Amino acid sequence: MALKKTVKKRRRAKRKVISMETIAEALQAEVSLSPSNKRALSRLNAADKAVARQEKLMDSSGERVTKARAAVAKARTPASKEKAKQRLSAAQAKVKEVKAARTAAMADQRKAQRLAKGLYMAMQRSRAKMVKEYEKVAASLEKAVDKKTRRRRRSKTKAVA
Repeated sequence: MALKKTVKKRRRAKRKVISMETIAEALQAEVSLSPSNKRALSRLNAADKAVARQEKLMDSSGERVTKARAAVAKARTPASKEKAKQRLSAAQAKVKEVKAARTAAMADQRKAQRLAKGLYMAMQRSRAKMVKEYEKVAASLEKAVDKKTRRRRRSKTKAVA
């Protein structure tokens, strides 16, 4: 059992790591092959955009928190300090919310990537199978071409009719 596991690990280590860009390009090239490819690509693009949007929101929210902290430190009167603290807590709540949304978006992105990778691998397997089948047919055709064709004799009455 232990040996089997190490062999599995070795195989996994040998496996080539294919970038998502390569996979996306391959699916794009074969988009007419199956509607699944088109759906997977649109899902992947949407997920990437959503993650990018959340990252942007994360940055701006982080800046807002930093500014709010500075405002709390600068505030002199108790009233202004209270107002600044309220702004800070609102900014921190927003950061928390954005973090949760980003986590959800990243989960969707991982799912989309897994789907794209699966489709890519299935495409590669199918292509390999097709090549094998084609080689078989080609070999038999080559043999058939070299053989003499057998002619069937037909009776003269049938030939005339």
